Amino acid sequence: MTRVRSVRAAAVLSDLQLVRNSLRTAGEGPPGSDAVREICSAELTSAEQVLEGIDARRLSQSARDARLEYAWTAVHRARALLPLVVADDALEVQYLYAVERATRMRPRDARLLASIGRTASSRAGEESDGVRRRRLSYALSAAYCAADREHQQMRVLRDRLVRVAWLTFVALVVVVAAGTLVPTLFPLCSVAAGRTICPAGGGAPTAGDVATVVFLGVIGAGLTAVLAIRRAQPSQSPYRLMPVLGFLRIPLGGIVAVLGVVLMQSGVVPGFDGLQTTQQIAVYAIVFGFAQEAVTRLLENRARAVQDVTSAGSTLVEPTAAPPVRAEQA
Repeated sequence: MTRVRSVRAAAVLSDLQLVRNSLRTAGEGPPGSDAVREICSAELTSAEQVLEGIDARRLSQSARDARLEYAWTAVHRARALLPLVVADDALEVQYLYAVERATRMRPRDARLLASIGRTASSRAGEESDGVRRRRLSYALSAAYCAADREHQQMRVLRDRLVRVAWLTFVALVVVVAAGTLVPTLFPLCSVAAGRTICPAGGGAPTAGDVATVVFLGVIGAGLTAVLAIRRAQPSQSPYRLMPVLGFLRIPLGGIVAVLGVVLMQSGVVPGFDGLQTTQQIAVYAIVFGFAQEAVTRLLENRARAVQDVTSAGSTLVEPTAAPPVRAEQA
């Protein structure tokens, strides 16, 4: 028996056991169902093997999520084959489950729903039992493939955002370290009324100038993170994109603040001779840190669109319980 500690892994294992119990109680089934039964058993065994060691500490979060996705997909493939195996009196539950899964598809596939409807309205003699079973199996397979593909896309997007956030954080550390070691590397100071104005308040570039601008930019970025939390909506998806975007805002705000102040102090802006006081430098640093919202907001809108679509057809959160039937428990 597979031992798992993760809640999500336990959900996969629970659904796996439901499908396995359905195979055990399915009886002899229609002709040719033995081969399908072996395929289902192989898929369930593959999923169970993947769940082994999924909570090992050596695995990263991304690797664990990929393993869970593989296990869910294997269980879904086995569940989609159940209409080809179960007894006749269990097909009604398979029909209801196929309708429930198909209606979650975004956009809904009208042809798939119409095909399921023809299965429900068919009578003995009008359509063979094998055709009805294959139609239900196809409907379940199509619905599961669509949902699994959406979750995979969301996981890939989450992993990309995490990598970008960490690279941005590393870049910020490099900028601060470089500005500390070489205070004149970034032209953050300006000359006003014969004296030099620097972010840290000194009369000449110091090691704390870059850190001061970064700190103020982070404050501006933090304000946008608070506003993003207010806009956030609950999601059933196991992949949380908004916290990753919140983490991305912080280092990006610091970098944008440094670049913005350098731009203002360089004198390349027509009609602008630079920031004249430390107060102006502080205000502009905060504004530039807040301005990174123009980029992260686009990413947030994209992430929310993907998250809403995936949540609408979510199958990776917890197994959906089916009505109890004598020969069908899945």
